[in-house]
Amino acid sequence: MFKFIFLSFVTVVLASDHSPVSSCFAKVRTLAILDTEFRQNLDHAAKISRLDSLIETLIGKVDKLCSQEEKDYVIDYLDKHQRAILITENVVKNLTNQEKDHLNVWNNLNDTVSQQQMFLHKFHALSRQDQNVLRDTYNKILNTFAASSLDPDLSSALSLLNTMDQKQIQLYAREGQYQDIKHLIHQKLDKSDLHDKQKSKAFEFLSKLYSRHN
Repeated sequence: MFKFIFLSFVTVVLASDHSPVSSCFAKVRTLAILDTEFRQNLDHAAKISRLDSLIETLIGKVDKLCSQEEKDYVIDYLDKHQRAILITENVVKNLTNQEKDHLNVWNNLNDTVSQQQMFLHKFHALSRQDQNVLRDTYNKILNTFAASSLDPDLSSALSLLNTMDQKQIQLYAREGQYQDIKHLIHQKLDKSDLHDKQKSKAFEFLSKLYSRHN
C-alpha cells in the first residue's frame, strides 16, 4: 500500500501549476535533479514510507531555496497533512529497542528493502482509517511535488548554463569558490534577454541552487 519509488516523482512533470507551493517545490525538484545525495535521501524516505523523514528532508531545502512567501504557503500546505505526519512519528516513537537496533544495522548496510518491509508491517497493523489517511497524504504530497512547475523566467535562466558551465560550477563548488559561482552566473544573466527584475530573481535562485554544498 505504501510502497513508493520517489525518483520518478523527481524527474516527471505531471501538470503546470504556478502557485507558491508549486513554485517552491519546483525549486526543490530542480535541486534533486542536480544533487544526487539529496535525491537519494528523498528516494530512501519515500521507499520506506517514512513521511516524517520525507517532510524533514524537503523542509531543509525549502528553507534554503524558497522565498518567505513560498515557505509560508508550504508550511500551511503541510499543516493540512499534520495528522498523517503524527501517525508516522508515533509509529517510529513506539519502535522497540530491538527494532531500532535492526534499523541501525540495515541503515549501515544500506538495506532499504528490510527497512521498507518493517515499516510496511507497522503501517498495515494500524487501523484502516489511519492507513487511509497515510495513503491519501502520501499521494497528495508526492503528486503535488511531481506536478510542480518552475517559474518560466527561472527555467529560462537555468537553460543559459551549458554543460561546460555546469562542470565549471561543480569545480568551484568542490573548492568552496562560491563567489566565482556567483560571478559566472552573473555573467551569463548579463548576456541574456531577461529584464532587470527577471535577472535579479534568477540570480538569487541560481546562486542558492549552486551553492547547495555550502
